[in-house]
Amino acid sequence: MLATLNDVLPAARAGRYAVPAFDCVEDIMIRAVIETCESRGSPAIVMGLPGPDLEGNGWYYVPGLVRAVADRHAVPVVIHLDHATKLDDIRRGVDCGFTSVMIDGSALPLAENIALTRSAVEIAHPHGVTVEAELGHVGGAELEGVRYAANVLTEPRDVETFLAATDADALAVSIGTSHGIYRSLPKLDIGRLTELNAASKAPLVLHGGSGTPIDQLQQAVRCGITKLNIYADNRLAMVRGVLESARTFKRTDPLPRDLFGPVRRQIAGVVTEKINVLFAGNRVGPTGAAQAPRHGEQARPLTAARRAAATRAVKLLAISDTYIPDDYMRDGLADLKGLGVRVEVRHWAHPTLIALQEANLAIEQGGPEAVALPAELTAGAGDFDILVVQFAPVARSFIEAARKLKVIAVLRGGVENVDVAAATKRNIAVLNTPGRLARAVAECTLGMILAEVRNIARAHAQLMGGNWMRSFPNSQAIPELHGRTVGLVGYGSIAQLVARYLQAIGSRVLAFDPYFKGDAAPAAMADLPTLLKESDVVSVHARLTAETKGLIGAAELAMMKPTAVLVNTARSGLVDEPALVEALRARRIMGAALDVFDTEPLPGDSPLVKLDNVTLTPHLAGSTIDAFRNTPRLCAGHLARLLAGEGDLPIVNGVRPVL
Repeated sequence: MLATLNDVLPAARAGRYAVPAFDCVEDIMIRAVIETCESRGSPAIVMGLPGPDLEGNGWYYVPGLVRAVADRHAVPVVIHLDHATKLDDIRRGVDCGFTSVMIDGSALPLAENIALTRSAVEIAHPHGVTVEAELGHVGGAELEGVRYAANVLTEPRDVETFLAATDADALAVSIGTSHGIYRSLPKLDIGRLTELNAASKAPLVLHGGSGTPIDQLQQAVRCGITKLNIYADNRLAMVRGVLESARTFKRTDPLPRDLFGPVRRQIAGVVTEKINVLFAGNRVGPTGAAQAPRHGEQARPLTAARRAAATRAVKLLAISDTYIPDDYMRDGLADLKGLGVRVEVRHWAHPTLIALQEANLAIEQGGPEAVALPAELTAGAGDFDILVVQFAPVARSFIEAARKLKVIAVLRGGVENVDVAAATKRNIAVLNTPGRLARAVAECTLGMILAEVRNIARAHAQLMGGNWMRSFPNSQAIPELHGRTVGLVGYGSIAQLVARYLQAIGSRVLAFDPYFKGDAAPAAMADLPTLLKESDVVSVHARLTAETKGLIGAAELAMMKPTAVLVNTARSGLVDEPALVEALRARRIMGAALDVFDTEPLPGDSPLVKLDNVTLTPHLAGSTIDAFRNTPRLCAGHLARLLAGEGDLPIVNGVRPVL
C-alpha cells in the first residue's frame, strides 16, 4: 500500500530503527525490493533520481510501476523522488505520483537553502506529498553527470532554525558519509549526530549508505537516523545478477523461464542485509500498516511516552555476568532512563568464563531450577517491574517472589533459562533478543567451514609442533567452496547471514527449515534428505527443542556424501554426538567442525579429541566484544517500544504486558 515519509519515519524514530531506501529504475528491481521488504516485515522506500534514469524511462514510469506492485502488497511503500535541485522537478514529481520528494539545496548558502526548501514544501504539502530536505552537504558522486562537491558537515545550531522556517518532514544530514563507492572507509561523526537528533523535530536521514561499515551504520541508527539511502549496493547487485544470468544461460534453452532469477536473488540479498543491519525487520503490523500514525494524523512524540513512563516509576533489575559485565549492561540500558525507568544492575559472579559456561550448560540441559542464584541477586525481587538477564536462571521461585514483575527480557534468542510456563501463568511477558549473536556466529561458521575443509587448524598445530605436514585425511579431495553445495539446517538470522557470505564466495546454498516463510534468497529451500545427499558441507543452525533434539543422527549422517563435512555452531543436542564420532572414525563422512559438545568443557578423554578429521573450538562462536556490547542496546530498543505502546515485539509467550 502507498505511504509517505510521515507514515513510516516517526515510528522508526520512536523504535530506534531505520528504513532502507533503494534506488530502483526497472520493474525487476522494484518488485524485488517491495517483495523482500514485505517478507521481512519492513516498510519499503523506492527511489528515483532526476537525470538519466527518469528522463530515459519517462517520469511516470517509476511511480506507475511502484503503484502497480504496491497495490498488491500490504507493506507500506513510499515512492520517493531523490535529490531534486529544481522546483520544476518537485512539480513534476508531485504530478507524476511520487508520494515523497527531496529538495536538495545543500550546496546553497543557508538562507537560499531555506527559501528553496520552503518553496518545495508549499508545492508538495497541498497534495499530501512529504518533503525531505538536506542541511550540510554530502559529497561524492552517484551518477555520471550528477556530481557533488566535498562534504560540509551539518551544524547542530542551524537545525532548529532551518526546520522552523521550512516545515520539512525529514532532514538529511552530513556526518561523514559520501555518495557513490568509497575509496577509503568513512568515519561517521556520531557525537555530531547525537546533537543533531536532539535539535531536530524531524526524523533524520543519512545518504551514502552503500559501503559504510555496519558497526557505524548501526550506531548511527541508534543515535537518530531513520532512513538510509542505498544506491551503489543495489545497482551492483543488479549487475552481479545479470552477469550470473549470462554465465548460466544455456544455448540449448532459447526461452529460459527464469532468466532474471539471479537478478532478483541478488537484489533480495542486498535488501535483506540492509533490513537486518538497520533493525528494520518485523516492523509491520498485522494489517500491513507500519507502527506509525497514518498520513495526515499527528505523530505521537516519544516525549509523551517518556512522560507517561516517568509517572509509572518503572523499576528494572538487570543481572549481568562475565560475558556481559556491569558496564556493558549499564551502557546498553542507559537510554531507558530517559523513559523514566530506574535501572539497577547486579552481577552474577563466576571465577572464570568456563565456570559460567558450565552453569549455562547445566541450565540448558536441566532447566532454570538446575542452578540456584545467590540470595543477594534475588533480594527485593518483588519491587521490580522488569527483569533483564542473559544466562542467569529465572526459576519458578523467583517468578513467584517477584510480585510486581511484568516483563522478563532475555539477552539472547533462547529462553531455556526462564520458566516460561510459570511466567505465563502469572501473566508476565517473556521477551528474547533474536539475532543478537547472528553476525558473530555466522562469521565463525564460515571460518569453521574453511578451517576444516582446508586443514587450516591442523596445519597450524603441526607447524607449531615443528612438523611441515601437507598430508591430511582429505588430501585427495580438498575442495574450493566456489561451486560447491553448502546445506544449512535451520534458516534463521544466523543461517541467512551465512548464506550471504557463501553467495559472495560462489557456493550453491540449500536450506531446510519447515518454519521459514518468505523469500529464502540466496538459498534454495529443500527437504532434509535432499539437502544431506547433495551438500558438500552441512552446517547446523536450528533451534534446540524437544522436536529437533537429535535431528542429525546415524540415519542422517548415512545420507551425507563420504566427502562431506558437518559443521555445528548451534547446539550440541541437535547432533547425535556418539553417532557422529562413529561416522568420523569409519570415514563415512570426511570431517566435522564443532563448537558445541554434549559435555563442556570437553573432557580430555573425549573420543573427539582422538580423531584426526575434526576441527574443535571451545564454544566461542558468539563470543565477540561487539555482540556482547550491542545486546543490551538491542534489548533496550525492544523495551522502549513496549513502553511507547508499540507492537511487533519479540514476545515468546504471547503475553502483552501493561506497564
